[in-house]
Amino acid sequence: MTIFSRSLLWIALVVSLIALSVLLIDPEATPSTEQEQSKPAESTDIAGGLPSTMDAPVLSLQGTEIDGELAVDSQGNLIVDLSVRDFFDYILVSVGEVRPTQALDDIHRYAKEALPEPALTQAMALLQDYLAYKKAAHSLLQQPLLTSSDNLPQYYLDTLEKTFEQLYELRRQYMEPAAAEAFFHLEESYAQYSLAQARIQLSTELDQSEKQEKIASLRQQLPAVLNDYLTTQQQRAQQAHDIEQGIAKAAKDPEQQRLVLQRHYDHETVHRIVDQLHLDEQRQRRFTDY
Repeated sequence: MTIFSRSLLWIALVVSLIALSVLLIDPEATPSTEQEQSKPAESTDIAGGLPSTMDAPVLSLQGTEIDGELAVDSQGNLIVDLSVRDFFDYILVSVGEVRPTQALDDIHRYAKEALPEPALTQAMALLQDYLAYKKAAHSLLQQPLLTSSDNLPQYYLDTLEKTFEQLYELRRQYMEPAAAEAFFHLEESYAQYSLAQARIQLSTELDQSEKQEKIASLRQQLPAVLNDYLTTQQQRAQQAHDIEQGIAKAAKDPEQQRLVLQRHYDHETVHRIVDQLHLDEQRQRRFTDY
């Protein structure tokens, strides 16, 4: 019998969600049609808005580009979307380096500079709801679980699904439903996809082709930005596989390795990789001789 906390299990799923933030803040990323349509047409960013870089006394954030955005619509109301959560999290990550009260003061200071009323009051109320949810979620994820199941993969999946459902409910218990949807829609969509995919993979009633067909169908139900992200990840994984296979076939011939790499990288990168491969080979040879 093993005792562990839900947080250890949930991390296995949540870690994959972190990559989504890279997609959402990538300056080269092109917004999907769904993203463009989800933003009110009449909304406008507040004049001045947030400064571009952090100037608060937080060493780890000093000079970094502020993540997120605070904006208002034409009536002066806060536009509640994922960028607001990004801003909150950007400051809250400093807790530990500074006191929680200092982080909250920083959020209020920046929000006060960026937002008029009633948006400022709305933002601060939303922050309190978000913090209440995070406290409740932390308590949930710290609850110990006893595992005595002989079928651990199925048990872990059942536990993840139950935890996801509880987090889903907590978000809407402590936050307005629309705000919870704005903050967590992409995360929840990807979590649901990941859990459903895992359940398909564990199925003993489906053959491999049927599993692939069902997973492909799940992909089509994802928001466009997530589907695009997964497609990009698959393409990168395939590219890495092709390069690895090509280099392996080229064995120890630097020129052949160079030809393989030139299909994917610029001249400078190719030169650097070939040199590194050569150094690795020399180290391996010395190790073998030793």
